[in-house]
Amino acid sequence: MMNFLAAGHETSAGAITWIVFVLATKPEAQDKLRSEVSAFLKKHPTPNYNEIESFQYLNIFVMESLRVFAPSKYRKMDLITPEYPACTPACLLTSTDN
Repeated sequence: MMNFLAAGHETSAGAITWIVFVLATKPEAQDKLRSEVSAFLKKHPTPNYNEIESFQYLNIFVMESLRVFAPSKYRKMDLITPEYPACTPACLLTSTDN
């Protein structure tokens, strides 16, 4: 079970690091996020998952940060080998550290 819990820590940590970096270097984005969240929390002090999902700027900001600073990348690899002749080329998720 611990493998499942810790398996994505590297990409999650990388994504959070870049998001915090963007917030630290772009005060206008930080202000816009703060105002969106603050305005909502004044009306609903304990938001649920669906309410958090409705934050438009937050979702746009996170998705754009993940697009620009992708924590992992797709690499096209040819999987056709003598051992596995039925395989076809596929995009495999690999670390950006390679």
